[in-house]
Amino acid sequence: AQCPLGRPSTNGNQGEGILRLVPLERVKEVNYWAGMLEQLKFYQAQTGKLTFPPHRGGDPSTREGNNDFAHLRDWVEVQRTNFQNKTLEESRIKELRNLGLEFDPWHVMFNRLRKYKREAGTVRLPKDYKSSESVDKSYDQKKEDEELTEICKWVQDQIRLYRKDELEIGRKKKLRKLGVKLTKGHMGKVPWEDRFEEMMEYYHTHKTCLPKRDGPLREWILELVNLIQNGYVSNRRQKRIDQERIGPYLRPEVIFKGISTTIPPSSSEGKKKRKADLMAQPSDENYGDGAKKAKTEVMAV
Repeated sequence: AQCPLGRPSTNGNQGEGILRLVPLERVKEVNYWAGMLEQLKFYQAQTGKLTFPPHRGGDPSTREGNNDFAHLRDWVEVQRTNFQNKTLEESRIKELRNLGLEFDPWHVMFNRLRKYKREAGTVRLPKDYKSSESVDKSYDQKKEDEELTEICKWVQDQIRLYRKDELEIGRKKKLRKLGVKLTKGHMGKVPWEDRFEEMMEYYHTHKTCLPKRDGPLREWILELVNLIQNGYVSNRRQKRIDQERIGPYLRPEVIFKGISTTIPPSSSEGKKKRKADLMAQPSDENYGDGAKKAKTEVMAV
């Protein structure tokens, strides 16, 4: 039985009214655990999550911005380890689960991937992510990029396990249902049509085309807005945009309303990228007269 320091506990199972004192070390441990639980509840109330800034190596005490929560993150990992070792008390398991804490490391990462899809609109991720947006990012945005790098690595690990036939059936189903492509045929650059479908799905859910979180879909949409503005979209793709009646929502004044992000400047690197895209397009018959002229101009750069 658990009881405050200085108060005896009655062993009622023997019915003999025998009093015994709870060891001081046990009382301290119980109070410490309860205090850490309260800190975790406060952290969840403040941030809306139970995840922490990722480790970046080196001395934890010197990691910028991580030190505030390092002790709490480490405590949570101890609880998960105790759970895996079957040494975590049932009452504590219940308390942590009531908060929404996941104990299985695989499900921890899967939930992070699922949350990322809600915010970024895709799970079709590269092996390693590096943001191409040339803007000064806040500390929180940099942390999100670090987390995305971890998620990308984890997804690649699942794909490797699938290829070795070592991925559990239940996990395969969960990943596929979320939209993760495990087969070799889906590796490499994501087709334009697939990204367009992701954008439309995000729009129908959030009533905006531009995901609030950085990632490959957001960058694809920024590039699409740029191409539309400069007349570099083929007739076939423009027809698809018109069929979905999404064009008005891809205008800069609409898509960037209330957002500090703007269309990236037309740098030489951007022109090279657009030139490569145009070279990969079908012949000029797929373009309108304005687009043909624009293509000629870009090719001349």
